[in-house]
Amino acid sequence: MYYFSLIVNIIGLVLGLLMLLHPLFATEVLRYFISAYLILLGIEAIILAISKMDCKY
Repeated sequence: MYYFSLIVNIIGLVLGLLMLLHPLFATEVLRYFISAYLILLGIEAIILAISKMDCKY
């Protein structure tokens, strides 16, 4: 879980740096990064929800 979250956050960091350094290129590939980021974020949320279901108090 920790590594998955780390990968998602690194992708966000790369996107931010790309937008600062190459704004024209970033606008062309922005939709791919955003869609990949949102897909990974959704998977992370599902994994988190399933892991909390296993913990019974």
